[in-house]
Amino acid sequence: MKLTDHSKWVDHTYVRPNDTDINGIASASAILGYLQDAAYNQHFYCGPSLDSLRESGRAYILSRVAMRIIKPLYACDKIDVESWACPSSGFSLNRCADIVKNGELAVQLSSIWALADVETRRLYKADELILGFGEDEPIDPKVPIRFVIPSDLTLDKTGTHTVSYSDADINGHMHNTVYPNMLCNYLPQQNEETNEETADAGFTIHRENRPAITGKRISALSISFVTEARIGEKIDIYCGRDANGIYFFRTKHTENPSIKAGIEARMEITDI
Repeated sequence: MKLTDHSKWVDHTYVRPNDTDINGIASASAILGYLQDAAYNQHFYCGPSLDSLRESGRAYILSRVAMRIIKPLYACDKIDVESWACPSSGFSLNRCADIVKNGELAVQLSSIWALADVETRRLYKADELILGFGEDEPIDPKVPIRFVIPSDLTLDKTGTHTVSYSDADINGHMHNTVYPNMLCNYLPQQNEETNEETADAGFTIHRENRPAITGKRISALSISFVTEARIGEKIDIYCGRDANGIYFFRTKHTENPSIKAGIEARMEITDI
């Protein structure tokens, strides 16, 4: 772990084998986790730590994230994970990050956060937060951080997920790094033969049980976080695919349908 130029934090780390998926590559959730770990470490070592913010009754809330995965990451790949705060104003706190592998850019991320009072939900302005580190210029990952689900696109319900212990953060909400993998769980299956067996990664599975992400990977992902999902809540996942092959998602609170949405997401998938 290293701080450079008092602004960018760098974690010199590697891809953990248990972070790889059915394709043998780091999942999008794992990659998002590496990027957020770097931000956590910058706060922990340079201040203010997230624990100290929590003790003062404040917490970060992720509003939007846009991530471009340029190339896949494999088990034990050595990677440099950089994270830095960007110039911010009003109630929006901007942060960018990237991952470099063998001297080449592998991942880029842009995100917008808010700092809220845990009890009152009051938002703090950017100039009310004193950081122990500097800022650097933002990057454009070439993925829209703001997007609109096409009004003429039908989103079909592809499943229901119950938020449980393995999903939750210290606040009892579904951790934002869990969402990418959860969305992959509910991608609609494409038309395939379903009466054969196929060997994948050394074991045999029926085609009808193959995850839709098999042989593919996320290349671009944008998520807008609207409302939190708490432990014990059920959320319905709706998904549609437009004419360009881009997937759009919306989650809704199963037992509270009056709430417009939990999250909305835009996902691009490519062959590995």
